[in-house]
Amino acid sequence: MLLGQLKIMTEKKGFQISFTIMMLFALGTPIIYAIENLTSGNDIAMLPSKEYAFMFYTHSFLSQLTVYAIPLISSLTFSLSYVIDKKIGYQSLFISRMGSNSYFVSKYICCFIGGFIVIFLPSLINIAINQLFFPDTKQDIFMSSIYSNVVDDYLYINERIILNSGFTNLNLFLDHPQIYNGLMALCMSFLSGTCAVISYTVSLYLSEQ
Repeated sequence: MLLGQLKIMTEKKGFQISFTIMMLFALGTPIIYAIENLTSGNDIAMLPSKEYAFMFYTHSFLSQLTVYAIPLISSLTFSLSYVIDKKIGYQSLFISRMGSNSYFVSKYICCFIGGFIVIFLPSLINIAINQLFFPDTKQDIFMSSIYSNVVDDYLYINERIILNSGFTNLNLFLDHPQIYNGLMALCMSFLSGTCAVISYTVSLYLSEQ
């Protein structure tokens, strides 16, 4: 039943729209950064560094917009599936065949997987694009660099620098930036999956009122 629900989910317009929106963010963010750099007449060395071009680097307005859009995007994936099943009469058919518990558990799992996928896959593609096409300038979109603040602090133990950096684990970001971005993508994907499950629960509750 789970595989069947996953197949149905991928064919739904809500899932396809959510995935398309995130792919536009993933592909559009590096393109916008590149266009802004070109139109400003800057040299390629003025482009953001590959790690700073990540779509969830929250010092960017585009990245903040992406983060704020996660609850809405995740709710589109499969959260209204029970409402739709009930409306067209499939809900009672599915429950009679597989039981109520299996039906609802499979729905919850699908909702989480759908919310997770629409964030995780575009994020990985975004990281790959940045790694391939952006320079290693060590500067962010504001043409500043946190690296310059830690030149004389090799162990990165200056608390002021860490607190002002905006990074949860500054050491990891400085030493392995794309691993840090990958872990951030994983966290954002779990958040999206959780939001999708919550949205499904709300829709389930409202449909029974």
